[in-house]
Amino acid sequence: MELELAKSLGYDWIFFTDDIFVVYPNVGQRMALFDAMIERGYDRFKWLVQMRADVTSKNPALIRRGAEAGMRFAFLGVESGSQETLKMMHKGLLTPQSVRAVKILSDNGIIVLAGMMLGAPYESFRDMLATVRFSHRLADAGADGVQFTTYTPLPGTRIFSDALKNNKLFTLDWNKYDVLTPVMKTKVNPALVQLLQFLGNGSFYVAKWLKGKARRDAERNLKGFKRDLLYSSQKFIFSMMPTYLKDALKFPRQVWETNRLYTSLRDMAGISKETIEELSEFSSGVIYLEGGGKTRTSSSRSQGEEQTLVPHVEPKAHHCF
Repeated sequence: MELELAKSLGYDWIFFTDDIFVVYPNVGQRMALFDAMIERGYDRFKWLVQMRADVTSKNPALIRRGAEAGMRFAFLGVESGSQETLKMMHKGLLTPQSVRAVKILSDNGIIVLAGMMLGAPYESFRDMLATVRFSHRLADAGADGVQFTTYTPLPGTRIFSDALKNNKLFTLDWNKYDVLTPVMKTKVNPALVQLLQFLGNGSFYVAKWLKGKARRDAERNLKGFKRDLLYSSQKFIFSMMPTYLKDALKFPRQVWETNRLYTSLRDMAGISKETIEELSEFSSGVIYLEGGGKTRTSSSRSQGEEQTLVPHVEPKAHHCF
């Protein structure tokens, strides 16, 4: 058993790498897992998971048992504070469920990082502002951190293939496909999306600071581990402040660069129709193998041939693909 091996090697932290650790069909299996971990002494581990907000909100007993078995950190996929955007994403999630999920996790002494996303092609400026404001509600419910990312069509996904075919991308510089930099045309200027993403991350922590949230949490009978780790995190943030400020000074130029690429479409000008078709075919047919870290396409031309993640494309000499 992997946990026994980790124990023999002296590890204290475990990361369960399931993209969604608990889904409705496996609630019973996960409860049995937590029971077994406690019975066998594996609750000595501190572990991290990624969770769905709706499942979490409907299973408080499971979360309580998970905390007893060692759950200490949960990344919660909230995505948006706009119900209309959530509907378009097919999340099957209601915003009150996210608030309840955060509260359940926090009340059990689990550190909560909420994942939010901006810049979906169907999202309005008002929707994105609602998401930023909603993150403050999550902070009041007990969220300890937030991660705002940008809607990014990654190669090998349906949204990448669709965006490519419909001329929605304004760059194929893979260095910008970092889920922080906008790369596709949306209802809102991508530079504004990037600005809101930056402000969303910053305003969450400013709001917590101004409201004295961290101090109230410490006075609200938080479990010792969470209290100690939050104090350590605050010290780390203060020690990194010069670096954060340095990065913040670079941000205006990054926004300007995004706007320049979007308005000029310079990055796409040198890409041939054949190259776009090749990328589209690759993205539509990519299949991930379980072993070896390689991928294989299902197209007849390359069937059985090992492929790198993205075909080599170089529309401009200054790009690194």
